[in-house]
Amino acid sequence: MAAKPGELMGICSSYQAVMPHFVCLADEFPQPVRPAKLPKGRGRLRRPRQSRFKTQPVTFDEIQEVEEEGVSPMEEEKAKKSFLQSLECLRRSTQSLSLQREQLSSCKLRNSLDSSDSDSAL
Repeated sequence: MAAKPGELMGICSSYQAVMPHFVCLADEFPQPVRPAKLPKGRGRLRRPRQSRFKTQPVTFDEIQEVEEEGVSPMEEEKAKKSFLQSLECLRRSTQSLSLQREQLSSCKLRNSLDSSDSDSAL
């Protein structure tokens, strides 16, 4: 007997119910529950759209004032010294890491050569 098209998809066409062998899929992948929508007018109050776009105008003179304030030469020198010190520290740490990597790779190479020599001695 040929199966009905609805039964091929896992639905009993006479009852419109999920067939038992497809029930496990419903348990594994439950459908997400959507939150109930609030009726219009009872949601949170929104600010008027115009208030979001209001900003204080900035003039060219104000921008120049900020640039002119600047940092004292002593603070600038201190910051530069700190920056160069951190660069040097970073360089040393990367250099030591590369040396460790080279030592590790040479050690692995030496061990692999030693093991091949011992095999040939047998």
